[in-house]
Amino acid sequence: TDTVSQAGTRAVPGITFYRGGGKTLKPQTGNSWSVGADLAPSFLPGFAVQITYFNNKLKGGVLSPSVGAEVSTPALQPKFTVCPTGCTQAQIDAKTAGLPLKSGTMPTVAYFLFDFSQANVLYLHIGGIDLNGQYSFDTAMGTFTVGDSLTEFTRYNYAAGQGVTSFSILNTAGYNANFPSVQTRNRLNLGWTDSAFSIDAFVNFTGSYRMWGPGTVNPLTFDANHNPNGGGDKVNSLTTLDLHAAYDFGGGILGGDQIYIDAKNLFDTAPPFIQGSTAGGRGYDRTVANPLGRVVSIGFSAKF
Repeated sequence: TDTVSQAGTRAVPGITFYRGGGKTLKPQTGNSWSVGADLAPSFLPGFAVQITYFNNKLKGGVLSPSVGAEVSTPALQPKFTVCPTGCTQAQIDAKTAGLPLKSGTMPTVAYFLFDFSQANVLYLHIGGIDLNGQYSFDTAMGTFTVGDSLTEFTRYNYAAGQGVTSFSILNTAGYNANFPSVQTRNRLNLGWTDSAFSIDAFVNFTGSYRMWGPGTVNPLTFDANHNPNGGGDKVNSLTTLDLHAAYDFGGGILGGDQIYIDAKNLFDTAPPFIQGSTAGGRGYDRTVANPLGRVVSIGFSAKF
């Protein structure tokens, strides 16, 4: 049987050190192009839609690679040192020379050395579709508005170094602790206004994806280049509702002023549970979800 140890626990202590890139860093570069169309047909007044296909490349982006990325990416593996019987003082000195101790004390025995320093290691090729549409129409009961904003990634390729074979992280999160690559994000809005009153409801949807971060129950699978190509834990989709209501004062001393109420996550929907951690969140993915639940605020705006 295989024995699996998780770095950074009390049972497997080690040394994590940080170093700004300094003179070793180079400007990150990239290029992008997009094509789109705006439609506002004359036969349907109040309707407008914009659709854009985008294609972006980032070369040599500055990043502090996560443990998972360093362990599973051959080009980054020199940044993570494993010492089964404990790192020698020579190994520690070679990695940490000149670095101040941030806080606490060094472990009696360090079983790994984790270089969390910044470097030009991020190479991305991203493509996708942005779609925004809105339709407003007048009725005897007021003006109604229906709108939608959708981002759908069609490509999200990642490489940890120039010339390194890239692989897809599309519709995953956690492999990189700095940004998600969830495929589908959508925000639908329904609104009504009549004279001084207005109400807007927003339905937010994040599609289901795979968690590739540390601590997953289902291990990742890897291709012939030792890049991940599957596995990980399924994260359920998330739907929440936001609500905004306002009253505009029409005249008198309060003319032009407004009182409003906002409710974020009106139904207090909990984010989907994830095993392990990612981007600083434990038990949830903070890059696409919020653990606070329902938040209600009341405000007043005045014009002078």
